[in-house]
Amino acid sequence: MDSIILRSISDTARLARILATVLRFGEVVGLQGDLGAGKTTLVRCLVVALNGSERHVASPSFALQHEYPVAVDKIPSRKVEHWDLYRVREAPDELHEPPDTNTLRLIEWPERSSLVMQQLQLLVHMTVEETGQRVVRFSGLRGDEVRALQFSVLS
Repeated sequence: MDSIILRSISDTARLARILATVLRFGEVVGLQGDLGAGKTTLVRCLVVALNGSERHVASPSFALQHEYPVAVDKIPSRKVEHWDLYRVREAPDELHEPPDTNTLRLIEWPERSSLVMQQLQLLVHMTVEETGQRVVRFSGLRGDEVRALQFSVLS
């Protein structure tokens, strides 16, 4: 299966739970897609799947970056970094170094920086069909692993 269809928020939440089992802290994930494709919604669902609060999850378009504490593996210092490169021409200095082992870095609009694209372990590409359904494709080092899991759970 090359892509999956998200018909609802509950489908997005189910995908986020799959990602929560596959992704590792210290990794960088790119979220690619047009405005309104569901990138921030997927981040919100992923934060919840990692035992964080969805209350403060918002698009960091103007702030550039938000951090969300999550409670995974009983390690209190775990967090999700949520970046949005839509308004920048090159990666901020903070993105020149990989995240630490207690941070999962999610980057919207990663294609704005070749440096960021080289750091990705997973690229999640989202498109919106005329029906409003989201089509999601995965690529990168972890793409095969995510596709294998999502096939068994979302089919």
